[in-house]
Amino acid sequence: MPGTEIVSAQTYPHKPLRLIAPEPGEGVDFAARIVAQGISGSRGQPVIVENRGGGGNVSGEIVTKAARDGYTLLVTGSTF
Repeated sequence: MPGTEIVSAQTYPHKPLRLIAPEPGEGVDFAARIVAQGISGSRGQPVIVENRGGGGNVSGEIVTKAARDGYTLLVTGSTF
């Protein structure tokens, strides 16, 4: 049909994912890295673990200010 555009959806994820975690070397960091390996292998995209200090406050703020596209995820302990 003339003037008709074809639109195709991209599969998720089509770019690297970010897992924002608190302090490096703690239990949550270790868990985030295991999760990142599992997601990377099954989805075919790299998953980057970014450690931010501040006891979870800084990492939580980063995630709340990130684009709401599902590519920036928060990994935290139960005390957040």
